[in-house]
Amino acid sequence: MKPDYLIGHSIGEYVAACISGVLNLKDALKLVALRGKLMYTLPQDGDMAAIFADEQTVSRYIIDYTGDVSIAGMNDPKNTVISGKKDAVQEILKKVEADKIQFRLLKVSHAFHSPLMEPILSEFEKVAGEIEYNKPKIPLISNISGTLHQQAPDAAYWAQHIRQAVRFTQGIKTLDELGCSLFLEVGPHPALIGMGRNSVPSDNIFWLPSLNRKQKDWDVLTASLGQLYVNGFNFDWKEFDAGFNRNKLELPTYPFQRERFWADPINGHKQNIEPEEQIEEKPESAHRFNRDDFLTLSAEEQSKIIKEIILSEVSQVLRIPRNKIDLQKSFTQLGMDSIMAIELKNNIERALNIEIEISALLAGPNIDDLIQISLNAVFEEDTEEEIDPELEKKLSSLSHGQQAMWFQHQLSASSIYNLVYAVRVPTALDIEKLRIAMSIMVQRHEVLRTNFKTVEGKAQLIVHKEGPSIFEVSDTSDLDNSEFHTHLKTEINKTFDLEKEPLTQIKLFKRPDGSQVFLYVAHHIISDMWSFVIFMDELNKLYSASENPQLPEPSYTFAQFAKKMNRQLAGPFGEKHFKFWQDQLSGELPILNFPTDTPRPAIQTYQGQTETIKIDPAISGKLKKIAEENGTTLYTLLLAAFKVLLFRYSGQSDLIIGTPTTGRTKPEYAGILGYFVNPVAIRSNIEGENSFLNYLSAIKSTIVNALDHQDYPFNLLVEKIKPHRDPSRSPVFQMMFVYQRAHLLHDSGMTAASVSEGVGQMRLGDITMESIAIDDRVVPFDMTLLMAELETGMGASLQYNTGLFTRETAINFLNRFQFLLAQIVENPEQRINKINLLSKEEEKTITEWNKTDRVYSSVLPVHKIFENMARKHAEKRAVVYKGESLTYALLNQQANKIANALIANGVNVDSIVAISTERSLDMIVGVMGILKAGAGYLPLDPTYPLDRIKYMIKDSGTKLY
Repeated sequence: MKPDYLIGHSIGEYVAACISGVLNLKDALKLVALRGKLMYTLPQDGDMAAIFADEQTVSRYIIDYTGDVSIAGMNDPKNTVISGKKDAVQEILKKVEADKIQFRLLKVSHAFHSPLMEPILSEFEKVAGEIEYNKPKIPLISNISGTLHQQAPDAAYWAQHIRQAVRFTQGIKTLDELGCSLFLEVGPHPALIGMGRNSVPSDNIFWLPSLNRKQKDWDVLTASLGQLYVNGFNFDWKEFDAGFNRNKLELPTYPFQRERFWADPINGHKQNIEPEEQIEEKPESAHRFNRDDFLTLSAEEQSKIIKEIILSEVSQVLRIPRNKIDLQKSFTQLGMDSIMAIELKNNIERALNIEIEISALLAGPNIDDLIQISLNAVFEEDTEEEIDPELEKKLSSLSHGQQAMWFQHQLSASSIYNLVYAVRVPTALDIEKLRIAMSIMVQRHEVLRTNFKTVEGKAQLIVHKEGPSIFEVSDTSDLDNSEFHTHLKTEINKTFDLEKEPLTQIKLFKRPDGSQVFLYVAHHIISDMWSFVIFMDELNKLYSASENPQLPEPSYTFAQFAKKMNRQLAGPFGEKHFKFWQDQLSGELPILNFPTDTPRPAIQTYQGQTETIKIDPAISGKLKKIAEENGTTLYTLLLAAFKVLLFRYSGQSDLIIGTPTTGRTKPEYAGILGYFVNPVAIRSNIEGENSFLNYLSAIKSTIVNALDHQDYPFNLLVEKIKPHRDPSRSPVFQMMFVYQRAHLLHDSGMTAASVSEGVGQMRLGDITMESIAIDDRVVPFDMTLLMAELETGMGASLQYNTGLFTRETAINFLNRFQFLLAQIVENPEQRINKINLLSKEEEKTITEWNKTDRVYSSVLPVHKIFENMARKHAEKRAVVYKGESLTYALLNQQANKIANALIANGVNVDSIVAISTERSLDMIVGVMGILKAGAGYLPLDPTYPLDRIKYMIKDSGTKLY
């Protein structure tokens, strides 16, 4: 098909120009590559934002920032994009927000179409001048003018195209004036249609996509072709139908499983690649194990049975065919991570009715080692504790984690972050089937029918016999995208009533384009990430069932788990775990002195944002290899790297960070919904002179031991060890590290969605749904780094407290972490304090800044210059503060007294003297007296936390005189 006119948006004009014959494909690609190459020589210090107002209104906001910020695009009459220096853009947006005008900060690498582009224009035009340009064969709209190109756009035009604003809305209006009534957007993600429709709102104009990644390609393509055809557009139907093979192909009705291929080492030029054998599901009989019968067998028969069971379980968890499992390789070398270790532990315990420590798996055993560990556990006598009937009556049906969450809710309900997941549904769901599936889920899982009543100041569990409706359909098709985003944000950050309403709520919002948004929101007191994955997996099975959907009943409830755990914690089990943590957290606990952008408020705040990056796949692969070679997991290596980064930022060797554990250390808990997750404190010492590999080896055992004692509730631990409490910080640790991996639905993208916003997927029946990025969050810690393996490489998300850190700091922190990982990959043996955290550009800048050598003929110290002034102007006022003043003579006299007293107490030219006082005349006297004594002074703000002041005194080497 041949269009009557062409228009592109920004870089899209190169595509339109290529189609119109202005330049050939090779030259177009050359210009685009050159454009990108030159842009990435510029500093990444720019921002772009879409302000939902007209050009005239936006121009008034940027008038004071000429040279720093300009209008980058007019997308439609109420959508104007600004671009320029970060600080200036942020200042403008504050003014815009104060005037209650909506805006959206765009995620970009550079400030396109702004003054920041000007340094590259001459170089671009020089190279672009080597290309031949033609007058358009198909009329082409200019982005710069919004009108038709009359001549061939030359090198000067394309250079200005980088800098000037995109007048897209004017271009659409020009096409309307030329009589265009059919607009077809070519590409997989129609974004320009909406802007075009807003620019020329008319019922007589058709806006058609060629494809839409949220819908089936064939449906979108044929629908648009049909619209074009009935409106008089002629096609070459033979060409359209050419090359299609219409043979019928029978496909199975079940989804395909992902298949691995194992490659033999290359011999010469020949390589044999064989498809992986199908991993068969275990038959039910595989779980039947009779200990009494087993004990009557010979040692050889016993080992054979245990080996068969373990190979079966390892194959299932690691997704490796049994005949491909290397019996001599450790599980970490086979690709096992900490989440898989818990799953394998639960499966083996369930199959053999034994208990094994998680550390036994994380220590990196091979198959033979695990056979011996399991045999030893089978031969151990069962030592089930007797239950005290009186104690049983007193035990709460709330776990310690739930009690802490309930108490926090009473103090500040808004400080608790809800568990949230939102996806965009491209086509309509079967509402009735979804409603039935939800009602079955409510009856299956007790926590979905649970509320919490306050009785005499304590929480009491209420489980309703008949479950409430947790599913609601809402028509929001009358809301535009901005209004809907605000509505969605309100739903996400809602505060639950623990006594009266369902604590898990599913909402389906209808949108004007026929799509829907599926939103899952749950109060953390009854849910965690593991629970959410179970919920979605079971919901999909129920929704996908053809008729009479059923699932096996859970064998346990969360209340039963809570009561059993509370009983164990009250006995020797609890004492053993508490003793471990008491030793780990003995002495004075370090407070992380991480530099903040703003003063820490007196009371901790919880408002946060999220920034996300992807780690280079090559780096990710090498990190895995380093972990395998050192007999540990990728989780342990990444946690160690995170602690190294904090060490480099803070200079503190004794560091504590938190990391969440699943809390599901028994197989019977694996399929229950509830709040199981429990953070553990990882405390370790880092020495800068040590190598990273040595530190990795040291922290490995620390992490394994912590996971072995994860059953002890963190809030109960805090209650018992009674650390120094600072209302401005979370107790024990202020930074959290999370390694995410969905034990179910990992391959569907659920893990990716937890750290790489907007790329994860979920399925309901045969419908694939894409996750929606959620940036605003309640954050319980200063920073939380979340990491997960993606299909390619790894993703990292940083949730940070916006009351302490700016977006720039968060992005910078993530970049430093990526630099750190790259350095580890390059040389894991290098000393920690030699690891470089700067890019080459930053190193160059710092080198330039530090070229400060100057030659002075003579320089008098400050106090000598002051003494000269005191001799010349003795009676003049030297310092004034709040109506009080000191003359030069009096200030000199008082400073001399201070200096003489310090010298008499041993202060000399090598001394550092700390001074801590409010802003006053005395402060000036003290500083001058210290200088006169020949020492350096260390100012200490008396409003700083006591621990911070102690650290500064210790770190500076200040003595008490």
